[in-house]
Amino acid sequence: MVYGLIGTTASTARDMFDAMDSDDSRQDALAAQRQAAIYGVQNAYNLKMDMARGEGEYLTSFATILNVPQSQHAQVFKIAQHGYPSVWRSGISVEQSMNEFLTQLATAHLVASPPLVIRDQLPR
Repeated sequence: MVYGLIGTTASTARDMFDAMDSDDSRQDALAAQRQAAIYGVQNAYNLKMDMARGEGEYLTSFATILNVPQSQHAQVFKIAQHGYPSVWRSGISVEQSMNEFLTQLATAHLVASPPLVIRDQLPR
């Protein structure tokens, strides 16, 4: 009986730590998204040009900041180029553009889902 209680307690503790690790992982992913969004806002013109071409150093840096494995960068580039018209449509802020791009990457399972929501007025 004592063994069963200890086994159950150990299992519950393990589950609790797994959940905490999952929360830490989610927080790390959201922090990376925030850093990428700030980078995107600060380098919007160059990132926009790279997204239109579907390649470039700013787009590569953006994917790297998001911790997307290099083996999946080509997928990020394809999504960026394909999604360019909706990400950079007229009448929306750069922050809204970053939200749209992160949402597209989350839909493709390249970043945490749901993605971080970037509010206007990120540091520039």
